[in-house]
Amino acid sequence: MLGLLIAAAAAAQTPVLVNADVEPILPPSLRPGALATCAPTTLEAAEDCLTKALSPADLAILRDRIPSRQFRPSLDCQMQKEWHLTDPNSPMARAMRDRLGIHHPHLATGMIISDLQARAAGGRVPFDEMRQALIKSPPPPSTACERLERLQAGKPERGNAN
Repeated sequence: MLGLLIAAAAAAQTPVLVNADVEPILPPSLRPGALATCAPTTLEAAEDCLTKALSPADLAILRDRIPSRQFRPSLDCQMQKEWHLTDPNSPMARAMRDRLGIHHPHLATGMIISDLQARAAGGRVPFDEMRQALIKSPPPPSTACERLERLQAGKPERGNAN
């Protein structure tokens, strides 16, 4: 049950806006293409890639769940893009499907970051327990990256009169 709660929190914790006045940003130290360069094929390699791609200050923010929200969903979407997580046949998508039991790019990025945060606190995400729960009850697909792209392009959200 704890694993399902962590998965639900990871999927839900990436708001499009941290607050109404601040657009989500990428970590300032993240160079374009830095994540694609390392091309991880395991959870551990993905976490190592993030660790090496970010400055110590940005990494410290990412390792802390609440402050890390300023980088999300921008960082999640960058990870999806550079690691080809939407392609179920990409190496990193396969690695995360093996961990989670389902193909879900948004959840995969959330769980990579959640595991990095858990390890920083001296723990690990209980993937075995989570996989069983996710197979029984998978979360709906996420549109966070599409919403972020529309936001960044200055297009209004569908169904939003503002």
